[in-house]
Amino acid sequence: MSNEARGQAEADWKALANRCIQAKRPNELVVREGVGRAASAWPTSQVISAALGRAVAQLGTAKADDAGDDFLRLDAGLRHFQTGSIFTESRSWSVRRRPVFYDDNAWIALNFIQVALLQLHGVLPGDPMSNIVRARGVLALLVSGQDTRDGGVSWKVGGDTRNACSTAPSGLLALRIVEAERNHGGLPQSDHAQLIAFAQRCAGFIDLLRDSRGLIADHLRPDGQIEPSIYSYNQGTGLGLSLQLHRVTHDEVSLQSARLAAAASIEYYSDGDRLWRESPAFVAIFLRHLAVLRAYEGSDTGLELTDRWLDRLTTQGLDPATGFYSRGGIGRYDGSVSLDQAGIVAARYTNRWPAGLVRFLC
Repeated sequence: MSNEARGQAEADWKALANRCIQAKRPNELVVREGVGRAASAWPTSQVISAALGRAVAQLGTAKADDAGDDFLRLDAGLRHFQTGSIFTESRSWSVRRRPVFYDDNAWIALNFIQVALLQLHGVLPGDPMSNIVRARGVLALLVSGQDTRDGGVSWKVGGDTRNACSTAPSGLLALRIVEAERNHGGLPQSDHAQLIAFAQRCAGFIDLLRDSRGLIADHLRPDGQIEPSIYSYNQGTGLGLSLQLHRVTHDEVSLQSARLAAAASIEYYSDGDRLWRESPAFVAIFLRHLAVLRAYEGSDTGLELTDRWLDRLTTQGLDPATGFYSRGGIGRYDGSVSLDQAGIVAARYTNRWPAGLVRFLC
């Protein structure tokens, strides 16, 4: 990572930390939406993802200890959302007022399993088993949310839609757990066939949502109609799920599906300002799955699109007075101050990870 790129990424992190991260206890950090309002689980998961990307990118530098400590303290702060092995949407004192979203839990657990994979390969310190166990606990919830008719995972416990944003990350989590347990050695693999079958059903549902362009629509409505909205993070996790199916099962059809999904989404988002006007949090997820495909194939798939977006952030999007990105018509996620900045931080850091580590991005 060049000094200039590292400096901009660190400045972005500092702006996020100063405005949106607060010490709760000496060993805990929590995410806030500016002054006076706690962040929900979804933005918190992406701030943690950004902190993880930073911790890995800063290994071997003077900031390595501070970056690692920030990640661990944010991870510890997740307990405020936790009930049993799963996570609620808010930190409200009343459990009855805390809905549970399947996608929130999937994003959180993907951080767990990413850490486990990095620990297994000696990149991060610690025993990976604790994070595998945490990811397994969340996966049990996600499996319970899958509709047996079409393989879609519900968006919310008690909800009536089945969404791409909950289904693809759930399938990806199951396959990453299989990968981690295969690499760990000595762990029972008696249910791996069931986990793979769960992920294959998830992939079948994602295929159901594909439109004539090869793009993944947002969700299936209760009346059976498809909500056709297109978001970049769904394209990313969809191709990520297909690629991971290939990596686990060696199914060439899944690899071809990942390639076609990448090509369709790159074509779509190369048109005008489409990528620029989406939430940076969504874009960051999309770009990291393109990076995983590039690393796997040794290709330049999506690299030009990635570089153009990152360059435009600095030249057009940055407000130097705040350190946040709010200029030039850049997209935003309504209802969260922290989420988009976290996506940008994650994208800046993981874009500079060595190719050998990119394959662990989830």
